[in-house]
Amino acid sequence: AVGLERGWRLLEDGWVLASPDDARLTLTGTERALLQALVQAPTQRLSREDLLEVVDLRPGRAERRRLRYVDVLICRLRRKATQRQLRLPIRAVHGWGYMFSGGE
Repeated sequence: AVGLERGWRLLEDGWVLASPDDARLTLTGTERALLQALVQAPTQRLSREDLLEVVDLRPGRAERRRLRYVDVLICRLRRKATQRQLRLPIRAVHGWGYMFSGGE
């Protein structure tokens, strides 16, 4: 298991996100790639461009409208977590991107 801030951790080779109280969220391949990128940079924010590099390998990904894809992924992941009564510690950094923040 990869230990994260405040007890959040990735299990089963990154396919499951476990909360501090051990609630579990099964991840898709894209969600797994996104979370692993955020977790591997816990003290720094990642730009949408950085995250897009990880989750979208198609040509033309740097186009501005493609960057919204990252926002959509984060939104879906948050909604999925909310359905399990979890609040994901992913924080938006205005005008930049996202960071994994176990303190949220």
